[in-house]
Amino acid sequence: MDAQNYLKAAEEGDARAQCYLGLCYAKGDGIEKDWDKAIIWLKRSAKQNYAEAQYNLGLCNAKGLGMNKSLYKAFKWYKRAAEQGHVKAQCNVGVCYLEGIGVMKNYSKAVEWYMKAIPAGDAITQCNLAICYEKGYGVEKDLQVAQKWYSEAADQNHIEALCKLATWYYNGDLVEKNMPKAFQYFLKAAQLGDSLAMCNVGTCYYLGNGTEKNWDKAFEYYLKSAQAGNAKAQCNVGSCYERGEGIEIDLEQAFYWYEKSANQGYVKAYSLLATFYAEGLGIEQNREIAEKWFRKSSRVRLLD
Repeated sequence: MDAQNYLKAAEEGDARAQCYLGLCYAKGDGIEKDWDKAIIWLKRSAKQNYAEAQYNLGLCNAKGLGMNKSLYKAFKWYKRAAEQGHVKAQCNVGVCYLEGIGVMKNYSKAVEWYMKAIPAGDAITQCNLAICYEKGYGVEKDLQVAQKWYSEAADQNHIEALCKLATWYYNGDLVEKNMPKAFQYFLKAAQLGDSLAMCNVGTCYYLGNGTEKNWDKAFEYYLKSAQAGNAKAQCNVGSCYERGEGIEIDLEQAFYWYEKSANQGYVKAYSLLATFYAEGLGIEQNREIAEKWFRKSSRVRLLD
């Protein structure tokens, strides 16, 4: 049904049509974008107790879309939708209780609402519940149960869950170390666009952890991560260019990436950038700037 058809039904009082007309106005879908009208129609629908409209009003209040931001009102609308069984709203009510968003923190209630949403198989809820079991929020700490819910979420390509399991298997702190599993989880998260996972895949290829050592692929993944803004990966790309690992030596490119990394506050890049300035590698020699970066590096070491 298009926006014009929703309009006719909405004016006749149909709550579902009112909700989706509001969403059409919010997105500019088939009609000119108009947040004021979006909120008017969402409120009309919500007052008829239509859960999807209540949930979306919660989102609008939480983000300040078409109205002044109000976390209290966001929680109120989430809860009204959640009480009708709206799964995403139930999850959001859990988040509000867990983090104290629009309501006092209450870990037990957070878990209670996550449990209501769990039967629907929502990956975000599964991951959030896993965090509660991992940290002991509102339930007794249980890493086996946490692993179960992280795995359920990871099976649905939830990036945070994939990265969590990858890290557990890589470090072997909370589960038995398993580099091939760690690599596969990192790889999946990287393929879904997570920049930190891309960097970690690069490291696995660079060191031969969980997969065959391959500096060409290491560089490929470091570069993808670096281009997405990951400071550690930017430093690693710089190192690859400096040493000729997976790519031909190019000191100008090495300098470029060290500088990007250092400017993002990645500490390891400070001394590397300082050395390039001090020795005139890939950039005109400048001892004054070199000294500045050496001092920054030294201050960090002192704080450590």
